[in-house]
Amino acid sequence: MFKVVRLIFNFVLDIKSIMNYLKIYNHLIETRRNLNRDCYLEIHHIVPKGVYGKGIMDESSLTDVEDENNKVLLTGREHFVAHRLLHRVFPNVKNLAAGFFAMANLSNKKHKRFTPNSRAIEESRIASALSQSLPVATYRLSGELFKVFKTTEEAAKFAGTHKATISASCNIENGVNNVAGYLWRRYEKKPLKKVEPFISENILNSKKVHKYNYKGEYICSYSSKREAERESEFNRGTTKKLSLSKGFWFVLSKKNPIKKIDIKYTATQKRKVDQIDKKTGEIIKTWKSGREVRRVLGIYGVSSVCNGKRKSAGGYLWKYSDIN
Repeated sequence: MFKVVRLIFNFVLDIKSIMNYLKIYNHLIETRRNLNRDCYLEIHHIVPKGVYGKGIMDESSLTDVEDENNKVLLTGREHFVAHRLLHRVFPNVKNLAAGFFAMANLSNKKHKRFTPNSRAIEESRIASALSQSLPVATYRLSGELFKVFKTTEEAAKFAGTHKATISASCNIENGVNNVAGYLWRRYEKKPLKKVEPFISENILNSKKVHKYNYKGEYICSYSSKREAERESEFNRGTTKKLSLSKGFWFVLSKKNPIKKIDIKYTATQKRKVDQIDKKTGEIIKTWKSGREVRRVLGIYGVSSVCNGKRKSAGGYLWKYSDIN
């Protein structure tokens, strides 16, 4: 009986604490709304982007998250306190926990972030551990879903960066969206198939990379050299408009891709060749090049057969593997 009473008493205390934190948060916002201050200030979203539209906070007077009524100018310290209060009001909301951790631990050239005491930093780390239990989805800069990770640690390992950086990039308010050439978002049940694309002046002015197979048939496109190198066989160091790498053609262009490009093969380009039985017409073996056949089997004239200048060589038929 005593335990039950104590549990109820603690529950009531928790409810009172939450109500007090919410009251303090609302007071902080209302008293700073119309202040005209000549000092360093940061924009704070009263209903943060990470929870907007989820029914967690009152949004009845707002048209969208960027509504001017949803913004207030705060000092670095006030901004930190606001996110700490939000985390305490909604301790189980992981996006708010991630936002609190970011405010306590991250800094950059644009923001003169307030440096909290060690107790606040430790509280933010506990909040961060909570937020990192959510899976992470990564998106291409164009906004399409690319890959899903069970934990922040897995995502950080893939990106070659720290967990805190991934956590910061998952919180839209931090403006650290582009990490390792990807966009990052947390999700609870299912990841979004598409998010708002990341567009910068460099991307707008850069050339796209279009990928084609050995026959010159279009496969796919990449928004930048970096993305093409990361996800395919492309060599980012090349400056050629048309280049061949590991059996694929790559075209650098600002224009949209075409279905098929004209390929002019040169004598120096390696092409796989099929060794074919004269009687059955079955492929015996596929060789990396005619030169390999000459080196291993001592058979000359393989390229002449492939180009239609001879009927056979070494008692076999030969053809380029990329020709049907």
